[in-house]
Order: sequence, then C-alpha cells, then structure tokens
Amino acid sequence: MPRHIIHQPRYLGENLKRLRRSRDYTVERLAAAVGLSKGYLSMIETGKRSPHWTVVMRIVHALGETLCGFFTSAESIPPPEDGIRTRREDLILIDGERPNERGLIPWPPARGYTYILTPLHPSLASEVVEIFLPPHTEWTEGPISFPGNVVCWCAQGRLLLVCGGIEYVMHEGETLHYDASRPHMLRNYTDHAARITMTIASVSF
Repeated sequence: MPRHIIHQPRYLGENLKRLRRSRDYTVERLAAAVGLSKGYLSMIETGKRSPHWTVVMRIVHALGETLCGFFTSAESIPPPEDGIRTRREDLILIDGERPNERGLIPWPPARGYTYILTPLHPSLASEVVEIFLPPHTEWTEGPISFPGNVVCWCAQGRLLLVCGGIEYVMHEGETLHYDASRPHMLRNYTDHAARITMTIASVSF
C-alpha cells in the first residue's frame, strides 16, 4: 500500500533540524532563504508548529534536497531493490485520500490528492508528483513558491496555472514549464475532474 506521510510535528521538526545542520545552515540563514521568520522556523523545528507540506518543500529545496529525498530518509524507506523499479508500496501520499487495503484510491476520489511517485533513487535530483483536483478546487490554499523548475503534463481535464500574475490554461495532453520561484497556483476551474503529473527539479542541484 502506498505510504501516507503523517508526521508528528516534533518528529518532522527534528528531521528538518537534522537536515539544516547537515547543510551548515543557521536558523537565521534558512529563515531568510525561505521567507519565514526565525521564530516561526524555530517553532517548526521544536514541534510547536505543524507546517503545510508546501512549506516543508520550500525548506528542503532551499537546503538542496528534494521532498521525496527528505521523506524517504525521514521514513527510512528502502531504495528500489533493482535501482530502477518503484513499487506501489513505495509511493508517498503527502496530501489527500488514503488508499484502500489494495493500495488503490476509489475512482473518482472524493477529494484531491498529491502523490510523490519517485521515492529516492541514487543520484536523483528531481521528483515526479501526481496531482488530482476535483471540479472547482485549487491545489493549494494560496500561491506557493520554491527554488526549482517545474514541467506539468495534463493527463486529464483542464487546469489554470497562475504564475507571476499571468494566467495559462493547460488542456488535456498539453505541457507547461515554469520557474517555481515565482508565486504560482494551480486551479481546476471546470465542472470536470483534472489530473496532472509534475516533474520538479530543484535549482540547488
């Protein structure tokens, strides 16, 4: 069954602190890099705040790590046995509907989801995410940004990307490429479900 990452705030904070120290970053330097206050970042590291996963992504990307690499390390997920194939049980669900006992999400899902399809592979410097958005929903509550480049492919439906204040409509089968350091949002503005795959490459690598 795909893994559903549910972090206790203290556990998450300890792993973020460990990653920060391994990169020789101070709290002040990291907070400035990701646009957070020093106090808020300290509260995350001490388990007093539970950040949205998009905030975690900003932090780990600023430290030269992928989200899948961070979670794979934090959860002690073993690498693929042959170095190539990713098993169903190695997929990481970071937001949305839990899979059933067969590792499947009933279709159509009752709510949106975000999967990481690429647990850490040796020398992997990018990650692939699958996103499902029901009609008239947004991927995140507000605009997000993080150091990296993104390529989105629309597998189903139609989506609106708002990036740097400019709107782009992505039809089924189309691809969009954008600089993720610019504030951006993904929105399903239609009456039909939408599904995309997103490849994220951090500029830190």
